[in-house]
Amino acid sequence: KERLLALESLLVDIFRKDKFRPGQRSILNRTLQLENVVGLLPTGGGKSLTYQLSVLLQPGIALVVDPIKSLMKDQLEGLLRNNIDAAIYINSSLKTVKERELAANKMVNAEVLFTFISPERLQIRSFRDKIMEMANKFNNYFSYCVVDEAHCISEWGHDFRTSYLRLGRNARVHCKRKGATKDNKNDYFIPSIPIVGLTATASFDVLSDVQRELDINDEGVLRSQGMERPELHYKVVSTPIDVASVKNPDNAFMMKQAIGEIKQFYLLDLIRQTPYDLNRINNIHPHIDNNAGNFSTRNGSYLNAGLVFCPHKSERLFSGVKSVSSKLSRELTSMKIGTYMGSSGENEDEIAQEEQISEISQLKFLNNELNLLVATKAFGMGIDKPNVRFTIHFNFPGSVEGFYQEAGRAGRD
Repeated sequence: KERLLALESLLVDIFRKDKFRPGQRSILNRTLQLENVVGLLPTGGGKSLTYQLSVLLQPGIALVVDPIKSLMKDQLEGLLRNNIDAAIYINSSLKTVKERELAANKMVNAEVLFTFISPERLQIRSFRDKIMEMANKFNNYFSYCVVDEAHCISEWGHDFRTSYLRLGRNARVHCKRKGATKDNKNDYFIPSIPIVGLTATASFDVLSDVQRELDINDEGVLRSQGMERPELHYKVVSTPIDVASVKNPDNAFMMKQAIGEIKQFYLLDLIRQTPYDLNRINNIHPHIDNNAGNFSTRNGSYLNAGLVFCPHKSERLFSGVKSVSSKLSRELTSMKIGTYMGSSGENEDEIAQEEQISEISQLKFLNNELNLLVATKAFGMGIDKPNVRFTIHFNFPGSVEGFYQEAGRAGRD
């Protein structure tokens, strides 16, 4: 009880939270004993706080593995909002080798508590050399390896990011805890670094994958009592199309374009109607100002926001981020609209330009300078903005887990 009171005191003083949410204390109970854990909490359930509080209470540096740059940036800025500035990320957002070198040196010299990286970073020899240099040369050590959005191990690891499949081993081989020695049998440091996997979505098969790849037994799996989000309301919008009006309905591309065009029409209608729908459920959430005028009037800082998820970024296809955002910007002149998408071009200048647009949009969206963001699923994980009032999926997501993640950006206050 004394330790719980101490933790609750830190929760109030550092994070400005009144009390722990369901499932958080169970995860902290294991992490603070330096035991491995896979923590499953609902979206908005406070997964990040569990590892952040643990890191603040343990000597050493935490390596936090995130799947996408936008999430690293969001996590770092979340720490800064709580006046925790001992954090860096090392990724391609740092444009030059020198910038990445300076960031890595902060980790090596123990000038930070949190280092955010992608799983691929652990496969880069120069970075692994830095990690080894930490312990051997400077006597600086790791406290945890945190795998954020751990379901990506299963969803992406077997497909196009195989670096996820070696995360557990790489952490145990290269990240040294204080007092650890090498076990010549499997090359691990013993005792090995505690691994903390966190996710909101894991079916039975996905969870089995995560446990196997991170080598965490059933005892280390902790679930919240329920994964439902009672504050979210769901709606499926039918978008019928008159096939006879399509010039060549047998042509798959033309049919897709016609469907995309009619869906844009329904999307516009849905966004215009949403503030009024929110007013009708105001008795359920009376603390939200759902005044329809306040939702979309440009007053410098928006009280409410929305997200539209598109399957890709193409301008040529009506279902792409560029096409959808262009249509919405023309029609919804009272709303301020931004775009966020992953870069996939081969032209370096084009990639840099798209990344810059996305970074600016993310910052403005989080700072309430935009009230609508049109994005690909690259924005669908972990981003913590409290006043997102609706999410719209232009197409069905690729999986139930994907839908849960992306719909879970809403209602986080």
